[in-house]
Amino acid sequence: MIRSWLFAPATNDKKLAKLGTVGAQAVVLDLVEGVAADAKPDARQKALDWLKSHSEQVISQRQYQRWVRINPLDTPYWRDDLVAVMQGGPQGIILARANGPQDVQMIAAEIYELEQRNRLEHGSTAIMPQVGDTPAAALNIASFAENLHPRVSGMIWNAAALARNLDATRVRDENGQWTHAMQQVRAMMLLTARARGLMAVDTVPPGNSESDELEWSVSSARADGFTGMQAVNPRQVRVINRAFAATREELADAREIVALFASNPSAEAVTLRDRIIEKRQLHQAQTLLHWEDA
Repeated sequence: MIRSWLFAPATNDKKLAKLGTVGAQAVVLDLVEGVAADAKPDARQKALDWLKSHSEQVISQRQYQRWVRINPLDTPYWRDDLVAVMQGGPQGIILARANGPQDVQMIAAEIYELEQRNRLEHGSTAIMPQVGDTPAAALNIASFAENLHPRVSGMIWNAAALARNLDATRVRDENGQWTHAMQQVRAMMLLTARARGLMAVDTVPPGNSESDELEWSVSSARADGFTGMQAVNPRQVRVINRAFAATREELADAREIVALFASNPSAEAVTLRDRIIEKRQLHQAQTLLHWEDA
């Protein structure tokens, strides 16, 4: 599981320069938030340049994953986003404002063609839908569990995006708790992702690295069952990594999963204590061990 996801607008040279140096397990080049319409072409080129120049970068001898958040399918930008960044071979694509499984199917078909065109390994590019951005999309979250594309490795949500589309003026109440609409979307995303054994990534936490609110928010996400959290500030990464560190039980499970697939190399799934473990969960177990055992 990847616990820390550091986002940066692809037009922000200062943030791009630091992305791979602060300990985030996944860095996300953002073509959506903080990128104006007339800056989209420049953002794509900078994202591609960064992907190419950081294809073998490591931090503390540990590989980090390189992801890109592309624009929603109801905009004219998403296909150009994909065509550009797939040349850099990212590990995954986050689709903003995903309305349902049909959106994933559409970009998966494009990615299939682009992997071939760019001589990338078939199936090497994962997809993570950003769900619940609009009221209609929020009501459709559970459908992702029923029609799960093999490329989907996790799910993510964005409180700020949902608030904008609700015309809401707050995401938390006077006690610091999520408002009712936020609670519902957060819970449905978490339940849907975990029901299918996917990563569940919580929204950006508030506050700076010294804030009690930040510590509480990150700890709560871990306690509620999320596997990781977004960050927009490098100082948030340390708090997230600490809170989401794997337990002994999780490490033991991961080692057993890796061992089971090693002894059954042709298996598409194995059984671990009455649980069916699929190939995508093998990759998650390997990623966890890569970070925790290094």
